[in-house]
Amino acid sequence: MLDGEHNKHRGVVRVDINIKGLDHIVKSLKQFPGHFARYMQAAGMEFVNRYLFSGQGYGRGLYPPAGPGNQLPHPYYIRGRGTQTSDIHNLGESQRLGSNLYVRPVASKPQVEFGTRGVTYAEYAVGEKQSRVMANIGWEKFTSKIKRHGAKLSEVYSLWIIKLLKDVKLIP
Repeated sequence: MLDGEHNKHRGVVRVDINIKGLDHIVKSLKQFPGHFARYMQAAGMEFVNRYLFSGQGYGRGLYPPAGPGNQLPHPYYIRGRGTQTSDIHNLGESQRLGSNLYVRPVASKPQVEFGTRGVTYAEYAVGEKQSRVMANIGWEKFTSKIKRHGAKLSEVYSLWIIKLLKDVKLIP
């Protein structure tokens, strides 16, 4: 299940991923509760970093290809810097979506949280309130990216579950 949320006060887009079918595994691993949470957090962090934030540099996987607005003539927009108004002047107004991404474990739970920090337009570029303009120029919502990489999500979690089972010696 995917659940998108936006906190307007912090400029945060947050998506929660709940994996169905873990209930049986969780019951089997009750004797190792701390291990389970840590391994599922590691799986979540690997998936987010590898498949959602990946690309040409951290966070660049979110960006659509550059278009006419990202090249001469002046004014044009340089990603991560701002509007270039002349050969020597840039307004510096970029909020740096690609470098304001975060992924972190949720304390004592088999979950991770990821999103953006302080980027006021994030919900309209990669969040559930994405505008048609952003979709038309190639921005992809976090939730769409998760669905597109669904098989990889299952693969990453499965590998971490197998690693956990081996590490606690429930399987050879």
